[in-house]
Amino acid sequence: MDFVFGLPPDSKRRTGIVVFVDRFSKMVHLAAVPAEVTAKRMARLFVDMVFRHHGMPIDIVSDRDPHFTARFWQELCRHARGPVNESTVSTPGVDTLNNNEQHTQAGLVVNKDAELITEFSSKAMDFVQRRQAVIRFVQDAIAASVDRQKLNADNNAEETLMNSKLVH
Repeated sequence: MDFVFGLPPDSKRRTGIVVFVDRFSKMVHLAAVPAEVTAKRMARLFVDMVFRHHGMPIDIVSDRDPHFTARFWQELCRHARGPVNESTVSTPGVDTLNNNEQHTQAGLVVNKDAELITEFSSKAMDFVQRRQAVIRFVQDAIAASVDRQKLNADNNAEETLMNSKLVH
């Protein structure tokens, strides 16, 4: 995700462009944006323009500050998958000192859920690893194809050059 600002304003007074590039497909998505952009607006644009074509990314590269990026991810998860849980019982700074009984019960629930999450996480990790293996295979096949095309183009250019020298 990158931004270009300082452009002449359009009819809606937008003076910038946000650029989203899917690194796998190399597909580029562009949108006009106002000079002041919010993480919420960018998340909505991302869902509308990128997520619907490519799904949820593993990572997003951006030159924006960490605060904007964190808000962007929070809004993106809210739009794409539902609410993001920002704290748990074991999170430091959460005020649970006033009710130890509830804290203990909540801790048991978290521990029980942790087993389910661990089981789910291992299955999810297997899925992600298989998906990444397929992506690497496809990327390698594309790179090999590009190399073959370049070799063929170079050979054809060399033959054309030799033929033109023979004609003259």
